[in-house]
Amino acid sequence: MKENRIVFFDGQYIEADKPLISPINPSTYYGLNVFEGVRSYYNYETDTHYIFCLHDHILRLNKSAIIFGSNIKVISEEIIKIIKKLLFLNKYKTDTYIRITLMNSNFDESWSSISSPKILIDIKPKESKRLSNLILPISLYITSIRRIDEKTLSPKIKCGANYINSRYSLIEAKKNNYTNSLMLDKNGYISESTGSTIFFRKNNTFFTPSLNSSILDSITRRRIIEIIKNNKNKIIQTKIHSNKIKEFDEAFLAGTMIEIQPVNRINNISYTSEINKDIFNSFFTKTIFSPKWSTKVKI
Repeated sequence: MKENRIVFFDGQYIEADKPLISPINPSTYYGLNVFEGVRSYYNYETDTHYIFCLHDHILRLNKSAIIFGSNIKVISEEIIKIIKKLLFLNKYKTDTYIRITLMNSNFDESWSSISSPKILIDIKPKESKRLSNLILPISLYITSIRRIDEKTLSPKIKCGANYINSRYSLIEAKKNNYTNSLMLDKNGYISESTGSTIFFRKNNTFFTPSLNSSILDSITRRRIIEIIKNNKNKIIQTKIHSNKIKEFDEAFLAGTMIEIQPVNRINNISYTSEINKDIFNSFFTKTIFSPKWSTKVKI
């Protein structure tokens, strides 16, 4: 059955299957957009949505827009109102994934346009790992595709064009029968997976690539680092050469879409397949429902 959900675009609430824009526009032709993906966790007992780290995402969206050359500022309070109405209109009483996109969609614009983009907000149901009884670990393949850097396309922003780099890497990994890919930076150090950051563990010390490893400043990464510190474990943010990964006991990915995902193999290196229960439980029972990190929306 076809889902006919309501989205917000350019000031209007519209059915998603209706024509929204002309296909002749720079966002279609050149990937001219910046975006954020945000998780909303639904509490069945209180009938309340908890939008995880929304203000952090909006702050990064505005920074992306500036770097991208757009003259628009997104206000958190306005976005909250739109999200609340979309949750109501779509009658969502489940975990959801919220995508906020700034796009240059006028057909008479070009790739060089710096005019104010239009806002598209789309919400769809997305089950969380917190509701899963079984979480299977995945395999990663270190691909020949190097991660973009500040001298090419800045990995610090979330724009549609950046994800072509991840797509190339993922295709290569799939061809080699791996679940996902792991990219290196231009100097051969571990960067990130396709849309998610990576953590390693050796005994009680955790390691993750530093921000100068051509990675996105992941908001979930920040929360995981805080959880590790709160759990009295050591976290080291550093450059990790690819020949060092055989020294670790555990590896897992983290990000908005993937949440926390255990990794049991990188190329021919195997890791424990057990998910880190301390981090997993802290994230899903404390962090995502914490007033410090989540915006409560009751519809």
